[in-house]
Amino acid sequence: MKQIAYKSLLWDVFYLTILTGVSLFLISFYFNAQYLNTGYPDWMVHAFRTKFIQQYGFVSWTHFWSNGISVLKAYQFIPHYITIAVSQIFNVDITRAMVLLTIFQFVLLRIFMYGTIRLLKFSSITAFIVALLSFDIAQYWGGVSDYTLMFASTLFPVVLYLWVKHFEGKLLYLFPYLAGVAFYMHPVLAINCFLLWIFSVIFSDRKIISISNIIQLIIFMAASSLFWYPIVFKYSFNYSSDILANKEFLTLVLSQYDYFGLSIFILTCLVLSMIRSIMPVQAKYKWATVLLVYCVTTFVTVLIGLHLPLPRAITQLQFTRGVTLIGIAILFSFSLAVESARKLHVAAIRGALLFLFCLSLVEGMWFISVYSPSPIAKATEAVSSYVNKYGDGSLLQGRVWTSDIGNASYFAPLSTRFPHSYMGHLESNQIPIRLSPLIMYHPYIAEIPQANLDRLTNYFKISGTKYVFFDETSPFTSSLLDPYKSSYKDKGKLELPQSIYHIFETPGEVRNSVLLDERYKESFTHFPFDLKFSNVNDQIELDDYVHKFVSVLYKPENKTLSVAYPDQETVQIVVPAKRDSRLVYLNESYDTNWKAYYNNKLQTINPSGPNYMLITLDNLEEGGTLILKHSWPTSFYVSIFLIILIPCELALSRLVAYVIKKHNRLSLRAE
Repeated sequence: MKQIAYKSLLWDVFYLTILTGVSLFLISFYFNAQYLNTGYPDWMVHAFRTKFIQQYGFVSWTHFWSNGISVLKAYQFIPHYITIAVSQIFNVDITRAMVLLTIFQFVLLRIFMYGTIRLLKFSSITAFIVALLSFDIAQYWGGVSDYTLMFASTLFPVVLYLWVKHFEGKLLYLFPYLAGVAFYMHPVLAINCFLLWIFSVIFSDRKIISISNIIQLIIFMAASSLFWYPIVFKYSFNYSSDILANKEFLTLVLSQYDYFGLSIFILTCLVLSMIRSIMPVQAKYKWATVLLVYCVTTFVTVLIGLHLPLPRAITQLQFTRGVTLIGIAILFSFSLAVESARKLHVAAIRGALLFLFCLSLVEGMWFISVYSPSPIAKATEAVSSYVNKYGDGSLLQGRVWTSDIGNASYFAPLSTRFPHSYMGHLESNQIPIRLSPLIMYHPYIAEIPQANLDRLTNYFKISGTKYVFFDETSPFTSSLLDPYKSSYKDKGKLELPQSIYHIFETPGEVRNSVLLDERYKESFTHFPFDLKFSNVNDQIELDDYVHKFVSVLYKPENKTLSVAYPDQETVQIVVPAKRDSRLVYLNESYDTNWKAYYNNKLQTINPSGPNYMLITLDNLEEGGTLILKHSWPTSFYVSIFLIILIPCELALSRLVAYVIKKHNRLSLRAE
């Protein structure tokens, strides 16, 4: 028996060595990369978020994006803390740490595939073949471009193993807890974990409606509350883009891939698994049949979503991004077919398996060459390049608009502020949703009409934007350089390897805050929340609101106030004494977690205009500094408490059960 176990261990070491070597060879072109050119801004945005956490910690607010935004809302932060750890351990830049983690996870996915399939009592050759087949999931490289989605792919084999244990009646409360926490790794991972839990509840031998299942659902909701609570119970304006929740977006996610992001071999594995499911299955492999039902159900949902409009509640889950996870699940289900074929001892079948193995490895190499992001040694970006070239600190005094918000967020100094963000689906005010499309999507080729320039200037004024970066080929550049049409100041030209930019200073002073003449209080009403930005009439209505608001904001009776941003959760405004007004306007985004203090007394804040702030002071005489502090809502601390408490409670209950069981055994022996 020991000899058999020793021989099995040797085979495991052999196959794991081959898997590791092949994986490292295939990913070796990343070994010296400092960045990845993914063609998808998410990669650099994740680099920025990691840099932001490293610099400021887990703060509740940032002035960096969109006139203030809760940058950590509905946010997968676990991969970023892992990236920080790697960056510090190896003393490398964040982007280099991201590349190292990409290499590591490419290898680790195959090791996890092999190890978990072996733990599920399959042979080493079955585990080896299935692990190699995982190279054939084309959409895996979309997860690499997304970065945090890559973590979901890497962990999914472990999730499937834990799910099997849950299906068998073990880890009943641990699995739903981990499914909830998976939101902080990536929402697609969590959604698939929750679906697996539902399939386990439905198809296991246990009762569907039971106290145990209710407790499990409560555990899942509590563990995931840090993600879903701020979305369901909004603290202020929260934009949800129609573009990210329709059939076209679901199709776009898979548009560059054949075979729906999988491959002909993975789909063949699905068909063979379905054929194998017709045959009798040992009780210990019942989970494989249920997993196959999950694979077919989720894959059919993808097919439907690509061709038919589904309810928004479903499409906004963006489930086509999880095709990689479906592919991994297909391979787990296929393990049973491979194991059955291996035991037949038929030369033709074994030859077919070897042929499948060789062709799939070739296809996996092809996918790497076609879909993998290109490594680059150096990345360039306009805002940081301008600051470095001209040493122009004034650029950091006002907000800056640039089309490359992903790279600018990471490379520009963290004191830079932008009137827009990359969180197009979770903006904290209405301006960026309209501002960026006005610049980037227009029908003009040679020059921009004056009326359009005036409209754009209004948006720059209301958002406090002082500097704008335009590509030299943009019609905005030629229009703003024309002294007869434009009052913008040309700040110079910047030549980068990929493009040439012109930098312009917007006309007039920036009024981030004013002491508002009380005659205009009624003109500073809140803009409607129900404007649909995909509707042309609503766009025009917002343009009209902005025009009227700016015309009042720049009245000479309203006095500009000095504003400072000492940290990410604080704004300071100097207010003069013996003034005629108690109203202070600030173009920082409002939510209910802001508190205003003036001479240590709490002041009243109301939303104003495009979800900015209007503070009413309690007197007209005293001068001083108005201090606004942002903090996490109470729900945040409750969620953190629950996330920590639940595993402690589960561990304690297991310990108590173990002690009681041991005590009972000792009592029986004593009798």
